[in-house]
Amino acid sequence: MKFFVNILMVTALIFGLMNISSVFSQESYEKNKEEIELTASIINLERKEILDQNLKLSNDEERGFWSLYNEYRLTMNEVGKRKTKLITDYADRVNTGNLSDAEALRLLKEFFSVEREKLTRREEYISKFQKVLPLKKVALFFQIENKIDAVLNFDLARSIPLAR
Repeated sequence: MKFFVNILMVTALIFGLMNISSVFSQESYEKNKEEIELTASIINLERKEILDQNLKLSNDEERGFWSLYNEYRLTMNEVGKRKTKLITDYADRVNTGNLSDAEALRLLKEFFSVEREKLTRREEYISKFQKVLPLKKVALFFQIENKIDAVLNFDLARSIPLAR
């Protein structure tokens, strides 16, 4: 229960700081880049807090985990930047009425490419995290990551315009 309360608090904080609908309404990625990056930094700090509260790492585990986690987040943030750029490009096209069939197909392909990259990166890190954590904690780590992402994606989805 405490985990879900933390997730809700993170979501409220994140979306209280950033008006997502304005970011995806008629503004390009470049115009919102600073706000997006600030929000990503806040999300990353909140992720760390949630992980710290829930993983209950020993001192030995902490030493290996946090440096590897920072590396992992850098990798995942690069994927996140691609996703954010994709969403803002899509929203710009929908909101200006410039979403052609060819562009819709290109954006769909990019979406699936981003999702594949995200999954590939996560799979690569399973073995890396196993070197510093027991497998059950690795599984818990990825469960927490998935839950945070699910909450963020839910809120994000509400702000993305439907194709017309």
